[in-house]
Amino acid sequence: MVAAAPLDGQQNQVHGLYCTIAVLLRALLWRRAQRAGLRLSMGGLLEKLSQMRQVINVFPSPRAGQPKPEQTVLTNMTRPKRN
Repeated sequence: MVAAAPLDGQQNQVHGLYCTIAVLLRALLWRRAQRAGLRLSMGGLLEKLSQMRQVINVFPSPRAGQPKPEQTVLTNMTRPKRN
C-alpha cells in the first residue's frame, strides 16, 4: 500500500472546494429528480446515471460554412418509476 502525500494548505482548500461543488451538484440533481416525479433513492439515481452512456457522432459538413451534421446516440435505459 502506498501512502498518499499530505496536502498543503492550498491543495487542501482546492480539495475542499471540489468536494463542496460536488455536494451542491448532487443536491441540485436530487431536487430536479424529485420535482420531475422520479421515485429513486440518491443511490438509485446515481446508479442509473452511471449506467447512462452517450455518443455524439460529428460528420464532415457537406459544404464549407454549413454546420456539421450530428447524430446523438444514447444507451437503452429502463424507465424510472414516477409519482
